[in-house]
Formats: sequence, C-alpha cells, structure tokens
Amino acid sequence: MINISKKLILFLLATTCVLPMCAANKDKSVKAYVFGFAASFNDSIVYLTDIQELAPAYVTKKHKHLIDRSEYSYQLRNHIIQQQSEAHPTVVTFFKLNRKDAEKKYAKIKRKYTEKAKGKYIVKYLKTEEFRYQPIAREQE
Repeated sequence: MINISKKLILFLLATTCVLPMCAANKDKSVKAYVFGFAASFNDSIVYLTDIQELAPAYVTKKHKHLIDRSEYSYQLRNHIIQQQSEAHPTVVTFFKLNRKDAEKKYAKIKRKYTEKAKGKYIVKYLKTEEFRYQPIAREQE
C-alpha cells in the first residue's frame, strides 16, 4: 500500500511540474505588424503594401516565428494575380512584433528598390484600402 502511495505522489508531482512546461511551449496570440513585398522576374514592377496591424497573429513561443506566414503571402499573391494581372509574382510577407521594428524593415526594403536601384524598378504601393491581410484562424487545443 505504501509503495503505491509513493508512486501516486510521484506521478502527481511529475504531472503538475511537466504540464505547465508543456503549456508554456504552445503558440501564442499576439499583435504583429506585417507588410508584403512582391516582384516578378519577368518585369521591373515591384509591389509594396502598407504596414498593417494584424491581430490576432500567432507566433511560436520559442523562436517568435509567424505561424502560417506562407498563407499570408498567398493572400497577397492572389490579390496581385487577380487585381494587378501579374502572372507569377514572388511574394514575401515581413512581420515584426513591434511597430518601430516593422518601420525600420519597411524603410530598408523601400530604400533598396527606390534610392539604391536608381530607376531599375517601378514601385507600386498597395494601400490598406486596396489590400488588407486577413487574420488566419487557428483551432484552439
């Protein structure tokens, strides 16, 4: 009887210590700032969206990666194909958890395709009224 009680107590202690650690590794919902960039290898037009607040956005707790980032890129890709008649754009969605960091990254990308490119590219800006990222719903576990 005592042996079983000790095992039960050890089991209860183990589960109460391990379960919170497992829960801590789950993805979490946050507010993120995203913007998109698209280009085609067939022409010199590049597209740049406004910085948008995305809430809820889900990031991995450990590495702070945006979950379903490729799905957000597909949203922009589909918009460009349908609205801009661009056949095969290559799309990247950038994100930061802090607006100031997003603005820095945006400025760097914008500068690369405007000032440093010296007229090589035609930059088309997609305002939020034209294109808005839609949050991707996640199943609650």
